[in-house]
Amino acid sequence: MDWQRLVRSLSPIELVAFATLAVSLLLVYGCGLRWYLPSAGASAFATEHYIYPMLLALSILFWRNSRRRQVPVPVLVLQGVRFVLSYSLIIYLHFNLKLWAHLANSSRWDIFYELSDEMLAPVVQALGWLHRLWEGGLAHWPGAYHDVFVAMFVVSLLAHSLGRRNGRDLSEVATAIALILSIGGLAYMATPAWGPFVFGMGTNPLATKIQGDMVFFTYRFANSGGTFYEGGNFIMALGAMPSLHAAHSLTLFLYAWKRLRWLGWCYLPAVLFIITEAVSAKWHYVVDLLVGVLLALLCIRLAAYLHRCQEEESDSPMVRVMPNPY
Repeated sequence: MDWQRLVRSLSPIELVAFATLAVSLLLVYGCGLRWYLPSAGASAFATEHYIYPMLLALSILFWRNSRRRQVPVPVLVLQGVRFVLSYSLIIYLHFNLKLWAHLANSSRWDIFYELSDEMLAPVVQALGWLHRLWEGGLAHWPGAYHDVFVAMFVVSLLAHSLGRRNGRDLSEVATAIALILSIGGLAYMATPAWGPFVFGMGTNPLATKIQGDMVFFTYRFANSGGTFYEGGNFIMALGAMPSLHAAHSLTLFLYAWKRLRWLGWCYLPAVLFIITEAVSAKWHYVVDLLVGVLLALLCIRLAAYLHRCQEEESDSPMVRVMPNPY
């Protein structure tokens, strides 16, 4: 088998999926870990957050491209299925990586990160002052941290599916998201932490309740060696470092700012809200956010690089369908 030709035949998101799967298999067989499966409820959470928006965006692309009839419909369908399967696999692996972090590395860096927040006290105070802009609204919408985050995914994927470069932009954004999930999932194992809420409650009572539920599961899961687990816990593992909320929101903002400037302006308050709420609700230390920013910049560059390589080297017409089929 010509492995080089096979690799060139894969789309960027498929390359990320296979690379993440390979690393995950090494962890499973090298560290004695096991695979965890989600319940219907946990699957619904992940599907609502990541997969439904992508399916809707791909449906728009399929409708636009099939009307132009420049690419055979069977090819569009096949490439779309491959894309969704790769994207779904990465999401599944991400949540396993987050669970495995508590088994592969039992150390906790919360004290170190709390000290770093004390050293960055002016930054923490500034973010707390800025957070006051949203406090009135949070009293009526306590779940805004999650809802605004998901809304950015939905709007971004739909907007990029409707952009002039169509599939190319959507593929690059999705690949950057996939890279954040994969690299971020692995990064949880390096210097794990639960979050600043372990030193005191944040400003959002709903977040405090959720954090308590996550502590209940994570503590027992880690101390049982991974045997304390039910399918509903699939999305319940704690992981503060790095902040993937910061990484994802910044990534979506930067792509919007570059491709759809009007959307970038709309995202500015959303990104500021997510960052300030992450600190005020005690989800993240400031250093988590800084590493999340670095992760976003790295994944954006990697996504662009993978697409440039594909466009320059690929000799398979099918591969070009999703990134730039027109």
